[in-house]
Amino acid sequence: KNKMWRAQRLVSSSSFYKARATVARYYSASSILTLRDRDKNISIKIWYASQGGTAQLYANQLAEGVEEELPDSNVIVQGLHEQKPPESFLSDDSNINNTNNNDDMMHHYFLVSCAGVGEVPDNGRAFYDWIMTTNPTENNNWKHVHYAVFGLGNQQAHPNHYNVIGKKLDAQLESLGANRLQPLGLGDDGDCLDDDFDQWMEETLERLKSGTSTSTGASTSTTIDVMSKEEEDDDDSSPAEAEMDDSIQQSDSKDDSSVDNDDLPRISCPKVSKLPNGTRSISKKYPTLTLEPATSDFVRHDLFFLQNDNDNDDDSTMTKNKNAFYSKSTRMLPVIQNERLALDAGEAGMHELQIALPQQKQQQQQEYTTGDHLLVYPRNSDAIVQAYVDLLEVDPHAIIAQAKNNDHDSSKNLLYPYPTGITVMETLTHCVDLGAPPSPSFARFLLGGRRNNEMLDYKQDIAIPRRTIMDLVLEQQRHVGKKTHVLSLEDLLYQAAPMKPRYYSIASSNLQYPHHIHLVYRPIKYVNSHGYLREGVCTSFLSHKGVLPQQKQKQKQQQQDMNSRDHQEAAASIPVSIAPHTTFRLPSMPETPVMMIGGGCGVAPIRAFLQERVFLSSSSSSANNKFGPGILYMGYRSPQDEVYRELVQEALECGALTDAQIVYSSGCTLANQQCSLVSELIRKEGATVWEHMESGGHVYICGGGKRSKSSRKE
Repeated sequence: KNKMWRAQRLVSSSSFYKARATVARYYSASSILTLRDRDKNISIKIWYASQGGTAQLYANQLAEGVEEELPDSNVIVQGLHEQKPPESFLSDDSNINNTNNNDDMMHHYFLVSCAGVGEVPDNGRAFYDWIMTTNPTENNNWKHVHYAVFGLGNQQAHPNHYNVIGKKLDAQLESLGANRLQPLGLGDDGDCLDDDFDQWMEETLERLKSGTSTSTGASTSTTIDVMSKEEEDDDDSSPAEAEMDDSIQQSDSKDDSSVDNDDLPRISCPKVSKLPNGTRSISKKYPTLTLEPATSDFVRHDLFFLQNDNDNDDDSTMTKNKNAFYSKSTRMLPVIQNERLALDAGEAGMHELQIALPQQKQQQQQEYTTGDHLLVYPRNSDAIVQAYVDLLEVDPHAIIAQAKNNDHDSSKNLLYPYPTGITVMETLTHCVDLGAPPSPSFARFLLGGRRNNEMLDYKQDIAIPRRTIMDLVLEQQRHVGKKTHVLSLEDLLYQAAPMKPRYYSIASSNLQYPHHIHLVYRPIKYVNSHGYLREGVCTSFLSHKGVLPQQKQKQKQQQQDMNSRDHQEAAASIPVSIAPHTTFRLPSMPETPVMMIGGGCGVAPIRAFLQERVFLSSSSSSANNKFGPGILYMGYRSPQDEVYRELVQEALECGALTDAQIVYSSGCTLANQQCSLVSELIRKEGATVWEHMESGGHVYICGGGKRSKSSRKE
């Protein structure tokens, strides 16, 4: 991908075709479409399917980039859920039924993420199901569809399902006969997703600019270039040209996104502005938000009032309230326990949190299955939210009513990414991930373009140290030598990363705890390479959750009013949603050998599996008390960090486990304690691991992406 990217940077009037041949060498499986008519009117439709909002954010960024580079183009951003699937493509403006295709060319760009473990996002399910079952022989007008796909996934967390939705969509569009505009782009959230998208977007813009300006004539037809193997081999570019990519990138790269903050447009809003003159700055690039005066200074602890009360059991996402913030299955559930698991493990020791599931009078269906995930919607720290509020020029309790295009640029079609009808403070608290690094384009914007000549290394300078928007704002203020408001509300909300729900493996068995869900988490706290303290948004949110006594909880549930929940009730509850993990289950036949490998918080699903096997071994009504071999390889930071030792011992005694080896990274003081990494333990027990896999046994690897990757490699 990097070589392909460098080749694209060579694009110029003299070297375009050489660079194009170089690119094709790295993507020769199918045709890539190139436009040569500069007078052709290009309409661009950017589709997104997003579970947490990142794909929608990227869609807006791509639309912004296209409008800046091709101001005469017609750009539309639309969610795949906003139209029923047939109307999405079978309309005249999409050219699938328009065979006389001489006046307009519609480009379709798909930005699709993976939800859970290789699943389709809720707002893309209807479209995905439709297109994946479409028969290419039913309509041969797909040849008039021109498309490109960028997938969002996580290779470390789910290597076997990495970007599976984007890959399948790209392949299906090709099989239908559609024309690929450029190679499939894959973004890896396990490495640097923002950097991947930034490179793909710049490649997209280069292709669009080159495709509309390489012809010197005024041809009225569209030429589709299909590079053959012979054309790929006919590349006479010299090594010197290949080495020019860095210098060309430095000389040609420019950042028009930076703004002179003394020259921002201003509007009058005396009942909303915090300034004496009653004005506030707005963005030069993004639609202006309509703000209504505050009616209260109360900040809601959740956004359930936005959910559609009329939602039924229909799986169609078309009927969902577009202004809703949570997914349809999200509920506010009470916390009944939240305690440290190891008393002497320090502030980074693991915690266990328990939430209660609602109990119906009549027999209810099973709420979750052992091995499932729980999605948790966190909120930002009050102190961090207040810091951003102090930076802005508007009343934090002003209500965001709607977004409208600025008069000075009516071509904007960007969608406001968050719900309306809530306050600025509530938006910053619930909807924006203030702890996430800004995107590459946003980082350049915040730094005023002054890093342009230095060629900002986004991954090393921003992503890895987890530098935030506030970090860069303060750096820019120090650079200019004065404290200024460098952000308008619009620039912040349209470019900041959305708050996404966090996935946690459920740490309990539904057989033993049918009405409770247990989570295991470790509060994240560290100092980055720039000396800033960092805390995990969700683990910090969970660690501050108090416990409401069960007797009081029952009384309050009877009096509960969802529209006027008091502070104590909300503070003892969290918004969650159960996410089935159908590929992560114990074998249906208990005699099948199992091997569980984990480290740290990877103990969560292992604990659930052990609970289930122990429960089944003691069940008099079950014949599942004869298990096959069960092996556990578990690692902790130190002996003080170890948890659930009693459960492991119980599993060994009842036959749910036949062998358990626990190692520690450091801190071993006793002769029977092993100081080792889990990967080293696997290498040591290589013969046993190989024999287990040869016998058809199941292997479960649990833990962080890097730890799991190391274990798989061993």
